[in-house]
Amino acid sequence: MSVSLCCRRFPRTLNARLVQPTRNGYIVLLPEINPNIPDNVALMKDNMPDFKSLTTEKCVTTMGKHLLDFEQGVRVIEQAVEKAGCTDVVKEVIEPLEKISASLDTSWGIVKNLYLTSSTLMPATTYVPLHHRARRARASKFYSKAIYTACKESDQSKMTEEDQRVVDKFILEGRLAGLDLEEIKREELANVHIRMAECRSDFTMRMQVSSKMFKHTIHDPSVTREMPDQLLRLMSENKDEPSRGPWTVTLEPQLQELFMAYCPDRELRWNVWQANSRVASHSLEDSQLHNSAILEKIRAHRKDEARLLGYESYAHLSMETKMAGSLENVQQTLGNMLQVAKPAADRELADLQQFAWDRGFEGGLQVWDIPFWQRKQRRTLYNFQEETLIDFLPFDKVWTGLLGLCERLFDLKFVEQKMDLWHPDVRFFHIYEDDSNKPVAGFYLDPYGREDKPMTGSRGAWVVNITPAARIHKALPLSTLVLHLDPPIYGKPALLTWADTQLLFRQFGHILQQLLTTVNYTEVAGQSNVEWDAVEIVGNVFLHWLKDPAVFESISGHYATGEKPPVPPLTEIDRHLAGYNLCHELFKAHLDLEIYSTKDFWQDIMKRLWPAHFILPHDHWNSLPCNFSAIVTEQWCAAYFSHVWARMVAADVYTAFTEPDVDLKNIGSRFRDTYLAFGGSCPPGEVFRRFRGRDPSSEAYLKYLGLH
Repeated sequence: MSVSLCCRRFPRTLNARLVQPTRNGYIVLLPEINPNIPDNVALMKDNMPDFKSLTTEKCVTTMGKHLLDFEQGVRVIEQAVEKAGCTDVVKEVIEPLEKISASLDTSWGIVKNLYLTSSTLMPATTYVPLHHRARRARASKFYSKAIYTACKESDQSKMTEEDQRVVDKFILEGRLAGLDLEEIKREELANVHIRMAECRSDFTMRMQVSSKMFKHTIHDPSVTREMPDQLLRLMSENKDEPSRGPWTVTLEPQLQELFMAYCPDRELRWNVWQANSRVASHSLEDSQLHNSAILEKIRAHRKDEARLLGYESYAHLSMETKMAGSLENVQQTLGNMLQVAKPAADRELADLQQFAWDRGFEGGLQVWDIPFWQRKQRRTLYNFQEETLIDFLPFDKVWTGLLGLCERLFDLKFVEQKMDLWHPDVRFFHIYEDDSNKPVAGFYLDPYGREDKPMTGSRGAWVVNITPAARIHKALPLSTLVLHLDPPIYGKPALLTWADTQLLFRQFGHILQQLLTTVNYTEVAGQSNVEWDAVEIVGNVFLHWLKDPAVFESISGHYATGEKPPVPPLTEIDRHLAGYNLCHELFKAHLDLEIYSTKDFWQDIMKRLWPAHFILPHDHWNSLPCNFSAIVTEQWCAAYFSHVWARMVAADVYTAFTEPDVDLKNIGSRFRDTYLAFGGSCPPGEVFRRFRGRDPSSEAYLKYLGLH
C-alpha cells in the first residue's frame, strides 16, 4: 500500500500568523530601555547564558531592547529593498534578517527557559506579554510587502536547495497572510482573524469553566485498591499520605485517562466518561457554557479565510504545510488504513467482550469499559503491569542507557559539565563528535517537577531552543529539555513510569533534531520549517528503539538491587487492541478533516463517521467537537491526522535498522546525516528518499501493529 507524497517546499508555521498583516499599530508597555546595553551582555557570559546572575528585570530589559533592535532592523531592510530594489535576495534580505534575529532568538529562548522552569525568576504575568510581543515582532518579517515581493520576484535557479526552502517559506507565509490580496480583501481577512480569535478565546473559556464543574469524591478504599501511586497522588486530598483518601476525581486529562483504566466500578467510569464527553455541550443546563454555536462560527471563519485566500476549504489550505501534500492523498491513505484496522478492531473487541464475560462482567462492553478491560487483558496475556515496572526504571539508569544508545548509533559523546544553574537538579551536557575535543552542541536537563516549576502536574515536556543550530550565527547550539518527572523521595531515587520513559525517549529525539542540524539558517534549523505531519517522525523513531529488547535491558534494573526485570514483549504489548486504538485515532483525524472540509453540522458528521470506525454503539450525547480544543483553538485544525502520519513514516524509517545483516553504525550515520541534519532545509518526502532510497509506505506501520 504505497503512499504518494508531495515534495513541495512549504513551512509549518501556519498558526503563527499575525491578526493584522499590515502595520496598523499596537501598544505594548515595556520597561524603560537602557540604550547602552550591548547585545547579550546582560544575559550571556563567555557565550553561555549566565543563569546565576539573571533577574526578572534584567531579562525583561534585555529582551525588550532586542525586540526594538529587531523591529528597527526589519524596517531598515524593507527601506533598502524599496529604495534600491533587490538583485540577490539571499545576500540582501535573508542573511541580514538572520543576523538581526540572533540576539532576539537567544534572549527569548533564555526568558522562555526561565518561564518553564522557575515561576519565581519569570512569573507568567511577566512572560506572557513579552511572549506575545516577541511573536508579533518575529512574524513581522513574513508580513512585509517589500520582503515578500523581493522573495517572490527572486531568481531561484541558482540558489541552493536550502536557500530555496527559506525563500519559499517567506513566499508562502506572505501569501497566506493575504499580501497578494487587494486592500479591501486584506482588510476583510484581518477582520476574519479578529473575529476568529474572539471565538477561540470564548470556546476555550467555556470549555475550561465547564470541565472544572465536575468533581466526584471517593471514600471507599476498595475502589482505589489497584490504582497506582501516581493516580492516587493526583486524586488524594492528603498529598502526604495519598493512599489514605478521600480521593477526588476531576476531568484533568492525565487523571481522567488513568482513572478510566484502573477504576473497577463501572458506574463511576460511566460517570467520568459522560462528564468528559459532554464538556461545553448542549446537555449542560447553563447555555452560557455551550460551545456548539461557537464551534460553527469558528468553522465559518476558517472557511472565509480559505475562500479569501483562494482555497476550496480550510482543510485544503491546511495541506500547504503538510508532507502529505493534498487532502485527497490524506483521505486515501487514512481510508486504506481503516480498511485494515476496522475488521481487526471488531475481532479484538469480540475477544475482549468474552474476556470480560469470563470474569463476571455482565452486559455488552461500552466505550467507557474499554480502557479498564484492556488493561486487565493486557496484564493476563503478557504479565505486564506498568505499576510494578516502575521500580526497575530509575531515572539515572534510563538516562545513561539512552545516552549510550545515541553514542553507539551516531558516534557522539555526551559529557556532563558541572555548572551553577537555576536549580541544583539542573544538569548540563556537552555533545562531542566521537573523534573531536570541540563540542558541537550543548543542552540543559531540568528533569523533575517542583513547586516553583510551572505545569508540574501536567507530566508534559518541552524542548526550548536558546541558541539555534545555524552556521550563520557561529555560536554553539544550546537547548533545554524540561520534564516534570517525580523527584527522588522517601530515600528512593527518581523512578519513571513506562509512560515517563516513552516521553523521555521521544523528547530526546526532538532535542537531538534541534541541536545536530547542519544548516545555515535558523529559519530551517531543527524542526523549524518541517512540515507538520513530519515533525514527530524522529521522536517516534526513538520510541521504536525503546521497544528493542537489548535497549530495554540497557535502561532497566531494580533501583536497590540492580536486578533485571523479565524483558516484557514490548512489541506484542503495542499490538494489543492495535486495531481499535488505530480506529480511534483515525476517527478523530477524519472528524477533524470533515469539520473543515464540509458544511455538515458537527453532530451529523459524528453520526456518519462513528459506525465506519467502531462496532460499539454511538452515544448521542457524545459532544467531542465541543471540547476537542486541539482541532478548534489550538494548532491541529485540519491537521490532527499528522500524528498518525508521523507514526506511519517513523515505522518505515525504523525498518532500516531491523533488516538482516544491517550495519547499525552505517544506518545510524545515514539517519543523522538526513533526519537529524537537514532540519527543514529539505522537503520531508525527499529526506525519507535520501535515507531509505524510496518513497514511504503504510505497510511497515500496519505490520508493526500486527494488522498486516
